[in-house]
Amino acid sequence: MKFDDLDREMRRFETERDWQVPEGVFIIARMDGRGFTRLTKEVMRFEAPYDERFRDAIAATARHLMNCGFRALHAFCQSDEISLLLHPRDGTFQRKERKLLSVLAGEASAAITHALGRPACMDSRLCLLPDSARVADYFRWRMEDARRNCLNSHACWLLRRLGRDATAAHNEIEGLGVEEKTTLLAGHGIVFNELPAWQRRGFAVEWREEEKAGMDPRTGTATVTTRRRLQTILDLPDGAEYGQLILTLLRSVPDDESRMHHLAGTLTHFQVPAPIEDFYDDGMLRVHIERKPGTRLAHGFCFLQHPSGRRSWQGWFKEGVRSGQWVYWKDTDKAHVGEVTEFGDAEYTPMHSRPLDGAALSPERVILISEEYGYRSWWWWPDRPMAEIICWWKDLPTVEQWSLSGPVLPGSTIEVAEDESAAFHQKWMDHLHIRLHLHEDDDSVLHLPGGETVLHQGHPEAALQL
Repeated sequence: MKFDDLDREMRRFETERDWQVPEGVFIIARMDGRGFTRLTKEVMRFEAPYDERFRDAIAATARHLMNCGFRALHAFCQSDEISLLLHPRDGTFQRKERKLLSVLAGEASAAITHALGRPACMDSRLCLLPDSARVADYFRWRMEDARRNCLNSHACWLLRRLGRDATAAHNEIEGLGVEEKTTLLAGHGIVFNELPAWQRRGFAVEWREEEKAGMDPRTGTATVTTRRRLQTILDLPDGAEYGQLILTLLRSVPDDESRMHHLAGTLTHFQVPAPIEDFYDDGMLRVHIERKPGTRLAHGFCFLQHPSGRRSWQGWFKEGVRSGQWVYWKDTDKAHVGEVTEFGDAEYTPMHSRPLDGAALSPERVILISEEYGYRSWWWWPDRPMAEIICWWKDLPTVEQWSLSGPVLPGSTIEVAEDESAAFHQKWMDHLHIRLHLHEDDDSVLHLPGGETVLHQGHPEAALQL
Protein backbone atom coordinates (compact mmCIF):
# COMPACT_ATOMS: atom_id res chain seq x y z
CA MET A 1 0.00 0.00 0.00
CA LYS A 2 1.32 3.43 -0.93
CA PHE A 3 2.07 5.79 1.94
CA ASP A 4 -0.59 8.32 0.87
CA ASP A 5 -3.24 5.59 0.87
CA LEU A 6 -2.07 4.25 4.23
CA ASP A 7 -1.95 7.77 5.67
CA ARG A 8 -5.49 8.50 4.49
CA GLU A 9 -6.78 5.20 5.88
CA MET A 10 -5.16 5.57 9.32
CA ARG A 11 -6.15 9.22 9.74
CA ARG A 12 -9.76 8.15 9.29
CA PHE A 13 -9.52 6.24 12.59
CA GLU A 14 -7.70 9.11 14.28
CA THR A 15 -10.22 11.80 13.34
CA GLU A 16 -13.48 9.81 13.26
CA ARG A 17 -14.40 10.93 16.77
CA ASP A 18 -13.57 14.59 16.16
CA TRP A 19 -16.30 16.91 17.37
CA GLN A 20 -16.26 20.65 16.73
CA VAL A 21 -17.89 23.17 19.03
CA PRO A 22 -20.36 25.19 16.91
CA GLU A 23 -19.25 28.75 16.32
CA GLY A 24 -21.10 31.31 18.41
CA VAL A 25 -21.42 28.94 21.36
CA PHE A 26 -19.46 30.22 24.35
CA ILE A 27 -16.59 27.99 25.49
CA ILE A 28 -15.30 28.00 29.05
CA ALA A 29 -12.38 25.66 29.70
CA ARG A 30 -11.83 24.73 33.32
CA MET A 31 -8.40 23.44 34.35
CA ASP A 32 -8.04 21.58 37.66
CA GLY A 33 -4.96 20.44 39.51
CA ARG A 34 -4.33 16.70 39.77
CA GLY A 35 -3.08 15.55 43.17
CA PHE A 36 -2.49 19.13 44.31
CA THR A 37 -3.47 18.50 47.95
CA ARG A 38 -0.48 16.23 48.40
CA LEU A 39 1.75 18.46 46.24
CA THR A 40 1.02 21.67 48.15
CA LYS A 41 0.61 20.35 51.71
CA GLU A 42 3.04 17.41 51.87
CA VAL A 43 5.65 17.86 49.14
CA MET A 44 6.04 21.65 49.05
CA ARG A 45 4.63 22.27 52.54
CA PHE A 46 2.75 25.45 51.65
CA GLU A 47 0.91 27.22 54.44
CA ALA A 48 -2.60 25.82 55.00
CA PRO A 49 -5.28 26.47 53.98
CA TYR A 50 -4.02 29.29 51.70
CA ASP A 51 -0.57 30.39 50.66
CA GLU A 52 0.26 33.46 48.56
CA ARG A 53 3.07 31.56 46.83
CA PHE A 54 0.61 29.03 45.44
CA ARG A 55 -1.86 31.80 44.56
CA ASP A 56 0.87 33.53 42.57
CA ALA A 57 1.71 30.29 40.76
CA ILE A 58 -1.94 29.84 39.74
CA ALA A 59 -2.06 33.50 38.63
CA ALA A 60 1.07 33.00 36.51
CA THR A 61 -0.53 29.93 34.93
CA ALA A 62 -3.71 31.89 34.17
CA ARG A 63 -1.70 34.68 32.55
CA HIS A 64 0.04 32.10 30.38
CA LEU A 65 -3.28 30.58 29.31
CA MET A 66 -4.65 34.03 28.45
CA ASN A 67 -1.74 34.58 26.05
CA CYS A 68 -0.86 31.15 24.59
CA GLY A 69 -2.56 31.41 21.20
CA PHE A 70 -6.28 31.39 22.03
CA ARG A 71 -8.58 34.42 21.96
CA ALA A 72 -9.11 34.39 25.72
CA LEU A 73 -11.26 37.08 27.34
CA HIS A 74 -11.18 36.31 31.07
CA ALA A 75 -9.72 33.81 33.56
CA PHE A 76 -11.22 33.17 36.99
CA CYS A 77 -9.09 31.38 39.59
CA GLN A 78 -9.90 29.76 42.89
CA SER A 79 -8.03 27.11 44.86
CA ASP A 80 -6.29 24.94 42.19
CA GLU A 81 -8.71 25.62 39.31
CA ILE A 82 -8.75 28.11 36.44
CA SER A 83 -11.83 28.87 34.31
CA LEU A 84 -10.85 30.33 30.94
CA LEU A 85 -13.47 32.16 28.85
CA LEU A 86 -12.77 32.08 25.11
CA HIS A 87 -14.01 34.56 22.55
CA PRO A 88 -17.23 33.14 20.99
CA ARG A 89 -15.63 33.46 17.53
CA ASP A 90 -12.34 31.84 18.55
CA GLY A 91 -11.53 29.36 15.80
CA THR A 92 -8.30 27.87 17.17
CA PHE A 93 -7.86 24.25 15.99
CA GLN A 94 -11.20 24.56 14.16
CA ARG A 95 -12.81 24.40 17.65
CA LYS A 96 -12.13 20.66 17.82
CA GLU A 97 -12.93 19.43 21.30
CA ARG A 98 -10.05 16.98 21.60
CA LYS A 99 -7.53 19.63 20.56
CA LEU A 100 -8.91 22.25 22.95
CA LEU A 101 -8.88 19.81 25.86
CA SER A 102 -5.42 18.36 25.24
CA VAL A 103 -3.64 21.61 24.34
CA LEU A 104 -5.10 23.64 27.22
CA ALA A 105 -4.33 20.88 29.72
CA GLY A 106 -0.79 20.69 28.35
CA GLU A 107 -0.26 24.45 28.43
CA ALA A 108 -1.62 24.66 31.99
CA SER A 109 0.52 21.75 33.20
CA ALA A 110 3.66 23.21 31.66
CA ALA A 111 3.00 26.67 33.11
CA ILE A 112 2.22 25.46 36.65
CA THR A 113 5.28 23.18 36.57
CA HIS A 114 7.45 26.16 35.65
CA ALA A 115 5.84 28.36 38.30
CA LEU A 116 6.22 25.82 41.13
CA GLY A 117 9.56 24.41 40.06
CA ARG A 118 8.21 20.87 40.38
CA PRO A 119 6.30 18.58 38.01
CA ALA A 120 2.58 19.32 38.27
CA CYS A 121 -0.39 18.23 36.18
CA MET A 122 -3.70 19.90 35.36
CA ASP A 123 -6.66 18.35 33.56
CA SER A 124 -9.26 20.24 31.52
CA ARG A 125 -12.94 20.09 30.65
CA LEU A 126 -15.19 22.26 28.48
CA CYS A 127 -18.39 23.94 29.52
CA LEU A 128 -20.45 25.03 26.48
CA LEU A 129 -22.98 27.80 27.08
CA PRO A 130 -25.62 29.25 24.74
CA ASP A 131 -25.67 32.94 25.74
CA SER A 132 -24.03 35.65 27.81
CA ALA A 133 -26.50 35.28 30.69
CA ARG A 134 -25.41 31.67 31.20
CA VAL A 135 -21.76 32.72 31.02
CA ALA A 136 -22.35 35.24 33.80
CA ASP A 137 -24.15 32.55 35.81
CA TYR A 138 -21.18 30.22 35.36
CA PHE A 139 -18.70 32.67 36.85
CA ARG A 140 -21.06 33.54 39.71
CA TRP A 141 -21.35 29.80 40.38
CA ARG A 142 -17.57 29.36 40.55
CA MET A 143 -17.31 32.40 42.85
CA GLU A 144 -19.89 30.88 45.21
CA ASP A 145 -17.93 27.62 45.10
CA ALA A 146 -14.82 29.58 46.08
CA ARG A 147 -16.67 31.08 49.04
CA ARG A 148 -17.85 27.65 50.22
CA ASN A 149 -14.38 26.15 49.81
CA CYS A 150 -12.82 29.02 51.73
CA LEU A 151 -15.17 28.62 54.69
CA ASN A 152 -14.75 24.83 54.77
CA SER A 153 -10.97 25.00 54.40
CA HIS A 154 -10.45 27.52 57.20
CA ALA A 155 -12.81 25.62 59.52
CA CYS A 156 -11.23 22.25 58.74
CA TRP A 157 -7.65 23.46 59.21
CA LEU A 158 -8.63 25.21 62.44
CA LEU A 159 -9.79 21.85 63.80
CA ARG A 160 -6.57 20.24 62.53
CA ARG A 161 -4.56 22.80 64.48
CA LEU A 162 -6.72 22.04 67.55
CA GLY A 163 -5.64 18.40 67.41
CA ARG A 164 -8.16 16.58 65.21
CA ASP A 165 -6.82 14.29 62.51
CA ALA A 166 -7.84 14.86 58.89
CA THR A 167 -10.76 12.40 58.95
CA ALA A 168 -12.20 13.67 62.23
CA ALA A 169 -11.93 17.29 61.14
CA HIS A 170 -13.64 16.56 57.83
CA ASN A 171 -16.47 14.61 59.47
CA GLU A 172 -17.06 17.35 62.05
CA ILE A 173 -17.22 20.06 59.37
CA GLU A 174 -19.63 17.99 57.28
CA GLY A 175 -22.22 18.21 60.05
CA LEU A 176 -22.07 22.00 60.47
CA GLY A 177 -24.04 24.70 58.67
CA VAL A 178 -22.65 27.99 57.34
CA GLU A 179 -23.49 29.97 60.47
CA GLU A 180 -22.00 27.29 62.72
CA LYS A 181 -18.75 27.24 60.73
CA THR A 182 -18.57 31.03 60.79
CA THR A 183 -19.17 31.04 64.56
CA LEU A 184 -16.50 28.37 65.05
CA LEU A 185 -13.95 30.54 63.25
CA ALA A 186 -14.99 33.69 65.10
CA GLY A 187 -14.56 31.89 68.41
CA HIS A 188 -10.88 31.48 67.58
CA GLY A 189 -10.29 34.99 66.28
CA ILE A 190 -10.96 34.41 62.54
CA VAL A 191 -13.61 36.75 61.12
CA PHE A 192 -14.61 35.18 57.82
CA ASN A 193 -15.71 38.43 56.11
CA GLU A 194 -12.34 40.00 56.95
CA LEU A 195 -10.30 37.32 55.22
CA PRO A 196 -8.58 38.46 52.00
CA ALA A 197 -11.03 38.81 49.11
CA TRP A 198 -8.97 36.50 46.87
CA GLN A 199 -9.48 33.70 49.38
CA ARG A 200 -13.23 34.26 49.88
CA ARG A 201 -14.28 34.76 46.28
CA GLY A 202 -11.31 33.97 44.05
CA PHE A 203 -9.43 36.28 41.71
CA ALA A 204 -9.21 36.93 37.98
CA VAL A 205 -6.83 37.68 35.15
CA GLU A 206 -7.96 39.75 32.18
CA TRP A 207 -6.79 42.18 29.55
CA ARG A 208 -6.76 45.85 30.49
CA GLU A 209 -5.91 48.92 28.42
CA GLU A 210 -3.13 51.08 29.84
CA GLU A 211 -2.02 54.51 28.71
CA LYS A 212 1.68 55.25 28.73
CA ALA A 213 3.23 58.69 28.30
CA GLY A 214 6.15 58.98 25.94
CA MET A 215 7.95 61.25 23.52
CA ASP A 216 8.26 61.21 19.76
CA PRO A 217 12.08 61.11 19.20
CA ARG A 218 11.72 62.79 15.82
CA THR A 219 9.81 65.85 16.97
CA GLY A 220 10.30 65.87 20.72
CA THR A 221 6.55 66.19 21.30
CA ALA A 222 4.80 64.35 24.11
CA THR A 223 2.76 61.31 23.09
CA VAL A 224 0.34 58.92 24.80
CA THR A 225 0.12 55.32 23.67
CA THR A 226 -2.34 52.63 24.69
CA ARG A 227 -1.10 49.18 25.49
CA ARG A 228 -3.02 46.00 26.21
CA ARG A 229 -1.68 44.22 29.27
CA LEU A 230 -2.72 41.34 31.47
CA GLN A 231 -3.67 42.27 35.00
CA THR A 232 -4.39 40.13 38.05
CA ILE A 233 -7.47 41.34 39.95
CA LEU A 234 -7.35 40.20 43.57
CA ASP A 235 -10.42 42.10 44.79
CA LEU A 236 -13.28 41.10 42.49
CA PRO A 237 -16.78 42.52 42.93
CA ASP A 238 -19.10 40.13 44.71
CA GLY A 239 -22.06 38.06 43.45
CA ALA A 240 -24.36 39.90 41.06
CA GLU A 241 -21.79 42.67 40.56
CA TYR A 242 -19.30 40.11 39.29
CA GLY A 243 -21.95 38.74 36.93
CA GLN A 244 -22.51 42.28 35.63
CA LEU A 245 -18.77 42.66 35.07
CA ILE A 246 -18.83 39.55 32.89
CA LEU A 247 -21.87 40.82 30.94
CA THR A 248 -20.14 44.17 30.36
CA LEU A 249 -17.08 42.35 29.06
CA LEU A 250 -19.18 40.26 26.67
CA ARG A 251 -21.01 43.30 25.30
CA SER A 252 -17.68 44.45 23.91
CA VAL A 253 -17.51 41.29 21.79
CA PRO A 254 -18.86 41.96 18.27
CA ASP A 255 -21.89 39.89 17.30
CA ASP A 256 -22.59 40.90 13.73
CA GLU A 257 -22.51 37.57 11.96
CA SER A 258 -24.24 34.22 12.22
CA ARG A 259 -22.80 31.15 10.56
CA MET A 260 -24.62 28.12 9.27
CA HIS A 261 -22.88 24.92 8.21
CA HIS A 262 -23.78 22.64 5.34
CA LEU A 263 -22.23 20.00 3.12
CA ALA A 264 -20.59 22.53 0.84
CA GLY A 265 -18.78 24.22 3.75
CA THR A 266 -19.46 27.16 6.04
CA LEU A 267 -21.60 30.05 4.85
CA THR A 268 -20.45 33.39 6.22
CA HIS A 269 -21.92 35.81 3.70
CA PHE A 270 -25.23 36.51 5.37
CA GLN A 271 -25.80 38.62 8.44
CA VAL A 272 -28.00 37.97 11.45
CA PRO A 273 -31.06 39.95 10.38
CA ALA A 274 -32.76 42.88 12.03
CA PRO A 275 -35.63 42.47 12.68
CA ILE A 276 -35.03 38.98 13.90
CA GLU A 277 -36.43 36.99 10.96
CA ASP A 278 -35.09 36.39 7.48
CA PHE A 279 -35.11 33.85 4.67
CA TYR A 280 -31.87 32.95 2.95
CA ASP A 281 -31.62 31.17 -0.38
CA ASP A 282 -28.48 30.59 -2.43
CA GLY A 283 -29.89 27.78 -4.59
CA MET A 284 -28.26 25.10 -2.46
CA LEU A 285 -29.14 26.05 1.10
CA ARG A 286 -32.48 27.56 2.04
CA VAL A 287 -32.65 28.80 5.59
CA HIS A 288 -35.30 30.54 7.62
CA ILE A 289 -33.47 32.01 10.61
CA GLU A 290 -34.82 33.62 13.71
CA ARG A 291 -32.74 35.15 16.46
CA LYS A 292 -34.12 35.08 19.97
CA PRO A 293 -33.68 38.46 21.67
CA GLY A 294 -30.79 38.51 24.08
CA THR A 295 -29.03 35.50 22.55
CA ARG A 296 -26.13 35.08 20.16
CA LEU A 297 -27.51 32.00 18.47
CA ALA A 298 -29.73 31.53 15.47
CA HIS A 299 -32.77 29.26 15.54
CA GLY A 300 -34.98 28.22 12.66
CA PHE A 301 -35.83 25.76 9.92
CA CYS A 302 -33.70 24.84 6.95
CA PHE A 303 -33.27 22.25 4.25
CA LEU A 304 -30.48 21.40 1.86
CA GLN A 305 -31.60 20.93 -1.73
CA HIS A 306 -30.15 18.05 -3.73
CA PRO A 307 -28.67 19.11 -7.10
CA SER A 308 -31.35 17.00 -8.77
CA GLY A 309 -33.99 19.25 -7.20
CA ARG A 310 -35.09 16.78 -4.55
CA ARG A 311 -34.98 17.80 -0.91
CA SER A 312 -32.01 16.09 0.76
CA TRP A 313 -32.14 17.40 4.33
CA GLN A 314 -34.65 19.26 6.40
CA GLY A 315 -35.01 20.07 10.05
CA TRP A 316 -34.84 22.55 12.87
CA PHE A 317 -31.57 23.96 14.02
CA LYS A 318 -31.02 25.65 17.36
CA GLU A 319 -28.10 26.85 19.46
CA GLY A 320 -25.58 26.07 16.76
CA VAL A 321 -26.60 22.40 16.45
CA ARG A 322 -29.08 21.14 13.86
CA SER A 323 -31.33 18.17 14.36
CA GLY A 324 -34.26 16.80 12.43
CA GLN A 325 -35.33 14.50 9.63
CA TRP A 326 -32.88 13.79 6.86
CA VAL A 327 -33.18 12.12 3.49
CA TYR A 328 -29.93 11.16 1.82
CA TRP A 329 -29.67 9.91 -1.77
CA LYS A 330 -26.72 7.53 -1.97
CA ASP A 331 -27.29 7.32 -5.70
CA THR A 332 -30.06 8.38 -8.08
CA ASP A 333 -32.39 5.54 -7.09
CA LYS A 334 -32.13 4.89 -3.35
CA ALA A 335 -32.98 7.10 -0.42
CA HIS A 336 -32.30 6.54 3.30
CA VAL A 337 -34.52 8.22 5.87
CA GLY A 338 -33.86 8.72 9.57
CA GLU A 339 -32.80 11.03 12.37
CA VAL A 340 -29.65 13.13 12.53
CA THR A 341 -27.97 15.29 15.11
CA GLU A 342 -25.37 17.35 13.35
CA PHE A 343 -22.23 18.91 14.81
CA GLY A 344 -19.44 21.11 13.50
CA ASP A 345 -19.11 21.44 9.76
CA ALA A 346 -22.03 19.18 8.90
CA GLU A 347 -20.14 15.94 8.50
CA TYR A 348 -22.80 13.25 8.25
CA THR A 349 -20.67 10.71 10.09
CA PRO A 350 -21.94 7.20 10.92
CA MET A 351 -21.99 7.85 14.66
CA HIS A 352 -24.34 10.81 14.26
CA SER A 353 -26.61 9.59 11.45
CA ARG A 354 -28.84 6.88 12.90
CA PRO A 355 -31.79 5.72 10.79
CA LEU A 356 -34.67 4.69 13.05
CA ASP A 357 -35.62 1.47 11.28
CA GLY A 358 -35.96 -2.09 12.51
CA ALA A 359 -32.40 -3.08 11.64
CA ALA A 360 -30.91 -0.01 13.32
CA LEU A 361 -32.83 -0.76 16.53
CA SER A 362 -31.75 -4.39 16.68
CA PRO A 363 -30.50 -5.71 20.06
CA GLU A 364 -26.97 -6.00 18.65
CA ARG A 365 -26.80 -2.27 17.91
CA VAL A 366 -28.90 -0.30 20.39
CA ILE A 367 -29.38 0.02 24.16
CA LEU A 368 -32.63 1.41 25.59
CA ILE A 369 -32.32 4.05 28.33
CA SER A 370 -35.00 5.07 30.78
CA GLU A 371 -33.80 8.18 32.63
CA GLU A 372 -35.72 8.99 35.80
CA TYR A 373 -34.30 12.47 36.49
CA GLY A 374 -36.49 14.08 33.86
CA TYR A 375 -38.58 11.02 32.98
CA ARG A 376 -37.05 10.84 29.53
CA SER A 377 -36.13 7.93 27.26
CA TRP A 378 -33.19 7.54 24.89
CA TRP A 379 -31.91 5.39 22.04
CA TRP A 380 -28.20 4.67 22.60
CA TRP A 381 -25.88 3.46 19.82
CA PRO A 382 -22.59 2.47 21.56
CA ASP A 383 -19.30 3.05 19.77
CA ARG A 384 -17.92 -0.31 20.92
CA PRO A 385 -19.08 -3.95 21.29
CA MET A 386 -21.72 -4.67 23.93
CA ALA A 387 -19.24 -6.74 25.97
CA GLU A 388 -17.00 -3.69 26.29
CA ILE A 389 -19.97 -1.52 27.25
CA ILE A 390 -20.75 -3.90 30.12
CA CYS A 391 -17.13 -3.63 31.35
CA TRP A 392 -17.24 0.17 30.97
CA TRP A 393 -20.45 0.30 33.04
CA LYS A 394 -18.98 -1.89 35.81
CA ASP A 395 -16.02 0.49 36.18
CA LEU A 396 -18.14 3.68 36.24
CA PRO A 397 -17.64 5.38 39.65
CA THR A 398 -20.81 7.51 39.60
CA VAL A 399 -23.74 8.64 37.45
CA GLU A 400 -24.29 11.96 39.24
CA GLN A 401 -22.75 13.95 36.36
CA TRP A 402 -25.83 13.17 34.24
CA SER A 403 -28.47 14.34 36.73
CA LEU A 404 -29.14 17.64 34.93
CA SER A 405 -27.80 17.41 31.39
CA GLY A 406 -28.87 13.92 30.42
CA PRO A 407 -26.60 10.96 29.67
CA VAL A 408 -23.26 11.56 27.91
CA LEU A 409 -22.25 8.05 26.88
CA PRO A 410 -19.65 6.41 24.60
CA GLY A 411 -21.36 6.55 21.24
CA SER A 412 -24.51 8.43 20.20
CA THR A 413 -27.76 9.04 22.04
CA ILE A 414 -31.00 10.40 20.61
CA GLU A 415 -33.84 11.33 22.90
CA VAL A 416 -37.05 9.44 22.12
CA ALA A 417 -39.52 11.74 20.41
CA GLU A 418 -43.22 11.70 21.17
CA ASP A 419 -44.13 9.88 17.97
CA GLU A 420 -41.47 7.22 18.68
CA SER A 421 -42.55 6.44 22.25
CA ALA A 422 -44.77 3.50 21.28
CA ALA A 423 -41.95 1.79 19.40
CA PHE A 424 -39.54 2.49 22.27
CA HIS A 425 -41.80 1.06 24.98
CA GLN A 426 -42.63 -1.99 22.87
CA LYS A 427 -38.93 -2.76 22.59
CA TRP A 428 -38.42 -1.84 26.26
CA MET A 429 -40.91 -4.54 27.26
CA ASP A 430 -39.68 -7.30 24.94
CA HIS A 431 -36.60 -7.91 27.17
CA LEU A 432 -34.43 -8.62 24.14
CA HIS A 433 -32.35 -5.46 24.39
CA ILE A 434 -29.82 -4.33 26.97
CA ARG A 435 -31.76 -1.79 29.03
CA LEU A 436 -30.27 0.94 31.21
CA HIS A 437 -32.18 2.59 34.03
CA LEU A 438 -30.59 5.89 35.12
CA HIS A 439 -31.36 7.72 38.33
CA GLU A 440 -29.13 8.07 41.39
CA ASP A 441 -26.10 5.90 42.13
CA ASP A 442 -28.14 3.44 44.21
CA ASP A 443 -30.87 3.18 41.56
CA SER A 444 -28.96 2.95 38.25
CA VAL A 445 -28.80 -0.55 36.77
CA LEU A 446 -27.88 -2.18 33.46
CA HIS A 447 -30.39 -4.97 32.64
CA LEU A 448 -29.16 -7.75 30.35
CA PRO A 449 -31.64 -9.60 28.07
CA GLY A 450 -31.54 -12.83 30.11
CA GLY A 451 -32.65 -11.07 33.27
CA GLU A 452 -29.20 -10.49 34.80
CA THR A 453 -28.50 -7.04 36.27
CA VAL A 454 -25.12 -5.31 36.23
CA LEU A 455 -24.26 -2.64 38.82
CA HIS A 456 -21.77 0.16 38.28
CA GLN A 457 -18.87 0.72 40.66
CA GLY A 458 -20.63 3.56 42.48
CA HIS A 459 -23.68 1.46 43.39
CA PRO A 460 -23.74 0.67 47.14
CA GLU A 461 -24.28 -3.04 46.42
CA ALA A 462 -21.67 -3.34 43.65
CA ALA A 463 -19.17 -5.06 45.94
CA LEU A 464 -21.67 -7.84 46.61
CA GLN A 465 -21.86 -8.63 42.90
CA LEU A 466 -18.14 -9.39 42.63
